[in-house]
Amino acid sequence: MVLDTAVRTVAKEFGQRVLGEGVQSLSKETFQEGMQSQVRNIDNIMKNLNPETPKRFGEFLDDSDMEMLGNRADTHPQEVEALLKDFESMVEDPIRDDGSNFAGGLIEMDHATKNQDSIARAQAPPPSKEPIAPSGEAPTRYDVEGKEGKKQVRMDSKPWWDEQMERIGWDPAKASEIDRSQYAKDGIFIDGEPYTWQGVTQYARDRKTLPTLTKVKKSRAQVGRLESEVIQTMGPAYRSKPVVVDALSEVVDPKTVHKHHILLIKVIEPWTRLANGKSRPKAQLKALMKALQKRNWYIGNIDQNLLWQQTPTHIGPEGSHGILKGFTDIQGRPKGEIPDIPGKTYNPNARHGFSNEHIQYLSQIKDTKELIATLLMFLDEAGGGEAMEGAAGLAQKNLEQRAVVKKKGNIKDVESGDIMADRKLENPRMKKHMKNLGEAIGYGKTAN
Repeated sequence: MVLDTAVRTVAKEFGQRVLGEGVQSLSKETFQEGMQSQVRNIDNIMKNLNPETPKRFGEFLDDSDMEMLGNRADTHPQEVEALLKDFESMVEDPIRDDGSNFAGGLIEMDHATKNQDSIARAQAPPPSKEPIAPSGEAPTRYDVEGKEGKKQVRMDSKPWWDEQMERIGWDPAKASEIDRSQYAKDGIFIDGEPYTWQGVTQYARDRKTLPTLTKVKKSRAQVGRLESEVIQTMGPAYRSKPVVVDALSEVVDPKTVHKHHILLIKVIEPWTRLANGKSRPKAQLKALMKALQKRNWYIGNIDQNLLWQQTPTHIGPEGSHGILKGFTDIQGRPKGEIPDIPGKTYNPNARHGFSNEHIQYLSQIKDTKELIATLLMFLDEAGGGEAMEGAAGLAQKNLEQRAVVKKKGNIKDVESGDIMADRKLENPRMKKHMKNLGEAIGYGKTAN
């Protein structure tokens, strides 16, 4: 069974290659529970967000993410503010923003936080060898009801938390040494639902805000975390944002320069998920990424997959996402009419163009070689790779200025522009894809 569709498009010449059949609900209030005793940087950052944005946190962020953001904002507020702006962009316009910037930023922040904690532990005096365990009076399990029951669990736990805090010297950097699962280690259940502790670091910091309880529920962030972790470890860290100039050679505001991902994560998501919605095994994901790299395809925040583009180049009508949105079904339904394959059903908001039936077929593939073969067929034969790489190249070539390189002694220095993007434009495959797509849709200058 081959792919159920190539890239369906409004351009007849480009669309003839059809092959036949073929992510616990957290809110702003929940996040700030237990943080009422003092104003923190995260509170000020939240005030600058659209009021609707925090309502979407629970879909993408779990308890540990929220705690990390709050703590990170105390030391790196600009970093957290930039990440939440990426989040806001993703939830407000998911067609134009596939969430790669946010996902990559969240992983990098998680790694930085863990590294910081490791350094702090290495520099701290050796901890007591005495194991951190619950007091003899601590219950092994709680089954309570409603807000009163939740409040009672928290009050009961205070002596235990104080004991653990004394053992780590009330040092926030050592909060991770406390095994919070040891209190009521058989579980805490409120109205029959499992709950876990949040806000341990904050309690160590202010000695006032007792850790609170939040419902255990897998978020969409957790579902996609494994895929993102694998993707980010399959290539080097991406280069820093270059100085970009406009047509008048004026330096543009860095805030208007975005990372554009040539191969979009959302487009290949049908190959990374199982039928139950969970991520495929890590070994299978790694095999998938390695197979792509052998064909010179890359995913995520990796230099080979990135172009730095100004806002109009990135998401404007003639930009990378604009071309895909206007002429293909990779970014949702385009303005023109693209007929469905008879007998198939489609989600008009899906950003890959596959029928619901074909997504189900892909999710049930168990053999890794078959999984790789179908993905490479989509990219190399069915027009998927041509559409994404061609659109990115056309937008870059027509709307961005070329890099300015000046020689200083024996060293060549890039004064402005994305030199790696210029090199990509000379790649034979990208030039071919730009030419084919450009001619099919009648778009500006194509490739020489």
